Amino acid sequence: MAFWTNIFKRSAPPRRRALPARGRRNFAGAKGGNLLYKWTTTPRTPDEVLAADLRPLRARSRDSFHNNDFVRRFVGLVKGNIIGPRGVVLQAQSIGYSGMHDRPANDAIEEAWRDWCRPENCDFYGRLAFVEMQRQAIASAAIDGEILARKITGKAAGKFGLLVQHMDPESLDSDYNAELRNSGGVIRLGIEYDSNGRVAAYHIRSSSDDAYRAPNGNHYVRVPAREIIHAYLPEQVNQGRGYPWISTALQRLKMLDGYYEAALVAARAGASKMGFITSTDGEYVGDDVDADGATVAEFEAGIIENLRSGETFQAFDPRYPHEQFGQFVKTCLQAIGGSLGVSYVSLSNDLEGVNYSSIRAGVLEEREAWKALQEWFIDAYLRPVFEAWMREARLRDAITVFGVPLSGPEEKYGRVSWQARRWAWVDPQKDMNASIMAINNNITTVSAVIREAGKDPEEVFQERAKEKARLAELGLTVAEVVNNV
Repeated sequence: MAFWTNIFKRSAPPRRRALPARGRRNFAGAKGGNLLYKWTTTPRTPDEVLAADLRPLRARSRDSFHNNDFVRRFVGLVKGNIIGPRGVVLQAQSIGYSGMHDRPANDAIEEAWRDWCRPENCDFYGRLAFVEMQRQAIASAAIDGEILARKITGKAAGKFGLLVQHMDPESLDSDYNAELRNSGGVIRLGIEYDSNGRVAAYHIRSSSDDAYRAPNGNHYVRVPAREIIHAYLPEQVNQGRGYPWISTALQRLKMLDGYYEAALVAARAGASKMGFITSTDGEYVGDDVDADGATVAEFEAGIIENLRSGETFQAFDPRYPHEQFGQFVKTCLQAIGGSLGVSYVSLSNDLEGVNYSSIRAGVLEEREAWKALQEWFIDAYLRPVFEAWMREARLRDAITVFGVPLSGPEEKYGRVSWQARRWAWVDPQKDMNASIMAINNNITTVSAVIREAGKDPEEVFQERAKEKARLAELGLTVAEVVNNV
């Protein structure tokens, strides 16, 4: 009985324990002290950070791109690895009523797209082919943190009805913030949001006649969100603008640039100036005087002059750059490369001491990062451009199959894939043998291997079939042709 009594006995209420005092820190990362007193302890929203820091970050990023060798190299890597030599290529994937690829329609779409990619058809300014516009867009993402473009449609937009106008992200004024009391929306960092928090419009800084004057004194054109492509990497929740990809490396890059300059000046001075002449009897008169009356001493390699009575020679040897210069620069570039998401080898172009195994391990990880950025670029920039192009082109009957305008549901002809740049390996034979083994063991497909090589499987199969038919017509085999090449 005592047992059940104890079971059902009402337990005493738990004693309240006071929470730790606000000033007491349990995590080392939250503690203060002499070394950490400048480290912020007040969290801010992404847009609050961007409102304060976006313009100086962008200004310093642009200056670094113009003047820093390693930033220039990084932007080149971005364009080369994300866009590549041919750009990201469209591959139409329309399916016919038979369930197979509708080859005539796909060929017509791809041919019309290639025609649109000419400068006069795609660029609002008529200067750049679309592959160059892709490179310009991704460079803007790296340097400025975002891509800003406007879709121009209508009669003035050419035979396909679409032109893409790239705009300077700085024209989207990050200092423009306002409350829209009539609609319940807000303008934050130049972007207008409705009462539900969805993007409604972009307020582009302008001096045109149709611009309105905002309370901050600037003139803006309100552009509906459907006309704008605003692409950036949203790394935090509710982040409304993008920031330069080199933001975290900017300080190190600037300091390293100054270190380089100081070392170069010291090395030049040490190689040019032999030393100084001091006099115990009076001022040294030198060899001549310049237009301002200053003493000039001329030194020539291999010549030693006699000193006058009372004069002594004091050699000048700065002993710089120091023997640790190279290792220090390498350590800095390793940290900078980690911040930028590229390897030290890629950033510095230093292949000394690199072997096949180590470079392969580093390249694999780096290429996966490039592939992720390719997918982001496709979804954020290329897909909106294509969807607008397809809609406007079909309205104007600009895509024809055997002379007949393309007809059918939009969903059918909107099925496309994008073939981004792929890379060759240092030892392609090993990788090709591995691909053959994977195909034979049903781990992958021939089409997947072809796509990984950066080509369209359908085009390869068709070309291969034509090639075999032509060789059979001539009475030749592939082996005979290959051996005689």
